[in-house]
Amino acid sequence: MPGSPAASKAPNRTPKSLPGLTGLRGLAALWVVLYHYCSLYLPALDAHWLGGLLSRGYLAVDLFFLLSGFVLAHVYSDAAERKGFAFFRSFMRARVARIYPLHLFVLALFVAMAFAVRGIHYVQDGAYYPLPLTGARSLEALVANVLMLQGVQAGELSWNYPAWSISVEFAAYLMFPLVIGLLWRISGRSLFAAALAALATVWALAYVAGGDMNQWDGLTALWRCLPQFFLGCICYRVYRQGLIDARAWAGLVFVAALLMLYFDYRDIVVVTLFPLVILCAVSARGVSGRILNARPVVLLGEISCSIYLVHGLVQHATTHALNALELDQTEFSVAHSWAALALMLLTVFVVSIASYRFFEKPMRRWLNERPIAAETARASAAADPSFAAR
Repeated sequence: MPGSPAASKAPNRTPKSLPGLTGLRGLAALWVVLYHYCSLYLPALDAHWLGGLLSRGYLAVDLFFLLSGFVLAHVYSDAAERKGFAFFRSFMRARVARIYPLHLFVLALFVAMAFAVRGIHYVQDGAYYPLPLTGARSLEALVANVLMLQGVQAGELSWNYPAWSISVEFAAYLMFPLVIGLLWRISGRSLFAAALAALATVWALAYVAGGDMNQWDGLTALWRCLPQFFLGCICYRVYRQGLIDARAWAGLVFVAALLMLYFDYRDIVVVTLFPLVILCAVSARGVSGRILNARPVVLLGEISCSIYLVHGLVQHATTHALNALELDQTEFSVAHSWAALALMLLTVFVVSIASYRFFEKPMRRWLNERPIAAETARASAAADPSFAAR
């Protein structure tokens, strides 16, 4: 990139694709679903013999934040270098097209379910219970979700509880057009200092939170998201300039991450390894590369946003069904829990594939064809058609 201090070190062209990351994102989505369903919802399946491999699934969100920063830097860094802050409007239009329609669609299904349940109660006992004014799944929470503000107080404002992360990530989107230009211009030493500062901010959160990175409610959720998102942007700069060649030891890094989880290393230690996991995933060859780029794993990545937003809806619907049958899933046997898990996962995958193909992709395409976003959409597709940024 002419005129940039990094120009002499950067490759002559932007890499077209990011192999491995779609699959990594799919595995992360599956990880967080299994955590919510097994460790939290079906306690008979909380496999303690797996160490932290299952019970630490909330760390998939940290991986999502890093991946999002990495991929957005891949798609938009050149545009930011050429246009500076001028591309903010088209960038935000593209980000809204990527996330917001699906978020509203799932939110609408939650609201429809709430009214359906109230209608059934009215038919059964003649009593109608209106939506509460405040609290979770209230009118206040509905407004906050429509405005994507529920992440600032997710414990009281959530309808779809996993959606807190896309709410706080919008704060990173607002800052991205300015920050990416700065990160793309600074020198090697300054880039290293920026990476250390972002990582130190994440470590400070871990210290304040007593080692628990599962911060999803309030200002600590923003504290969790922002430094990791921009650390992901820095990781892309490292990848783009070839400052670290992770191909030779990708398998070793993946095994190290799995062992850290299995032996219940502290959250912050695992999260600190995640930037290297991403660099290894995008460079992976051999067995790890074949796994990450296998068609079923890539499909998981393609529908990962739907999986992430839909699985809370499926869990909520399951709870209503069990309540109607006067059953308590916390008292299920292992066999019944496995059956419930299989049915819930099948429902998640079927609904996610359908929503991705028949709603998410068509809506994104339609919104990106609007004149304001057309240029950014074309740039995104040229950079990496399969990713288009989480």
